[in-house]
Amino acid sequence: MRRLEGKVAIVTGGAGGIGSATAHRLTSEGARVAVADIDLPRAREVARAVGSDAIAVQYDAADAASIQSLVETTIKHYGRLDILHNNAAITAPEKQSQDTTAVDIPFEIWELTLRVNLTSYLAASKYALPHMIAQGSGASFIYRENNSRYIGVQYSIEGRDLQRAVEEGQWLPGRAAGW
Repeated sequence: MRRLEGKVAIVTGGAGGIGSATAHRLTSEGARVAVADIDLPRAREVARAVGSDAIAVQYDAADAASIQSLVETTIKHYGRLDILHNNAAITAPEKQSQDTTAVDIPFEIWELTLRVNLTSYLAASKYALPHMIAQGSGASFIYRENNSRYIGVQYSIEGRDLQRAVEEGQWLPGRAAGW
């Protein structure tokens, strides 16, 4: 038996390179996957390439209501949720090129970056975790790690989740590189 047999995962930013590779890896281990992305046509391409164990779901990482809908759609389709891969991030060159210095960055870019690269991780966890805990089978959270300018955001996320782990006692850490 594959080690993720019967598990269900959400992969945010699922239409991108890391998200697509993660969706393929999770299904190869037996999981069923919701490939979630703002770019629905690309998410559909990834889901088709992954096969019958994947669905495409459009969502906007900058919108908490959209994130809640993503979790609800996944649970409605598969009946459960076990793994949340928070992978969405601002990667568009036209946005990243404006993320320059404290003096020059437009506030709109700063706020969008925080909503997508930080707040969306909290929102996804907020809406997914109660279902995971209610199932009684634990929860796994996987975060994208890199050496980009967003490393401070990543440390904020991991620190918050370490605190949540202590409070909930139900959290099982996951690392994409350490499967």
